[in-house]
Formats: sequence, C-alpha cells, structure tokens
Amino acid sequence: MTATGAIEALYTLRDIDNAITPLAPQELIDCCVLEPDDCDEKGCYNYATNKAFKWIMDNGISTEEDYPFQGQKGDSKPKTKPGVSITGFKRIDDNDQIAFLKKVSEHPVAAAVHIFNEFLKLKGEIYKGPQDPLIAKEPKGVHAILVVGYDTENGEDYWLIRNSWGKNWGVNGYGKILRSGRVSILTKKNEVKEFPLVHRVSYPTI
Repeated sequence: MTATGAIEALYTLRDIDNAITPLAPQELIDCCVLEPDDCDEKGCYNYATNKAFKWIMDNGISTEEDYPFQGQKGDSKPKTKPGVSITGFKRIDDNDQIAFLKKVSEHPVAAAVHIFNEFLKLKGEIYKGPQDPLIAKEPKGVHAILVVGYDTENGEDYWLIRNSWGKNWGVNGYGKILRSGRVSILTKKNEVKEFPLVHRVSYPTI
C-alpha cells in the first residue's frame, strides 16, 4: 500500500481537480514476485516498495475498482483496463536529512521503519524505537510506511507517517516517528550496524 499511496499522492498533486481513484495494492500482492521469507507478522513484505515500483514501471497498476483488495495473495488476473504508470523511482540517502525534508515538503515519500513493540502499540506519542539497547538488536521486522509530513512537538522533531494497518493503529492510521531516531541492528552476518529509524527512502516519478 505504500507504493500505491506514493503514486496516488503524486498524481493528485499534479492535477488536484482530477485526482485518480485509489490504486490496487492487491495487484501487487498477486503479481509482483516477492520472497516469502520477507513477510512479517502483519503479513507485510520487508523492503518490497522498490520492487513494487519496478513492477509498476514495467506493467502499470490497476485501480482498486478494477482490481479489488482481498487482503491475501491470490492468482494474478489480467488487466481489464490500461493501468496507471510511472517513469521510474529515486532513492534518497539514509543520512541526507536535508534532501529528505525537501522532498517530503513537495509530496509524500515511501520509506521503511524498524519495528519494535513500541511501534506496534503506538498511539499519539512519538515513536523513538526501543528504550533497551539490547532489544534494539532484535527488531520484529522492517515495515514500509508513507511519510506524509513533518513537525515539532515539545522540542522534538518528528516525521508524520501513514501506516497500512488500519485506523485502529496510531491516530486514525497515522503516527509520529522521531526524525533523529537511530537504532543498532544485528545483521544476518552477525554484525551490529546503526541505522536511522526511518530509512530506505524512495519516491516514484511520473
């Protein structure tokens, strides 16, 4: 849903009086080849956003009206109408906060966040990652999010994000993540590396 949300936002901002209807994440679930091992406990696929952008570049994406959401992987279906297309996508370096801020001021962007228990039960507070540095090495996964804005609360700068877990998560499906937040992660090679809480930032071009 992050990939389709980023594309919907771009098309809407380009022609706000003729915004496109919601696009079909179900088509990506059914048709875009992903690694099953990347699926987290919420049924989402780690690092899948750029794979989705690449697939849409080659195939276009249907509207949700033409390809309704089912919530689980099914058989791929042929397109009944021409899909919405993108020309490509671009990445922003994880440590380039200036470029990140500039792009979010123009339109929503796709990103990923390391998930810990605090993120699962987030409400109106700012997500800062785990408080225990030992737990920081064992995230529950990496989840795709849509960064839609930024602000400051009680002296703390945060990203405003839209999640794909429904309106019961956060505040009506939206949450706040500390912009300066960083975590230490134990990699598959048993190495400890530090990452920004929000990373792997990318956005489509049309």
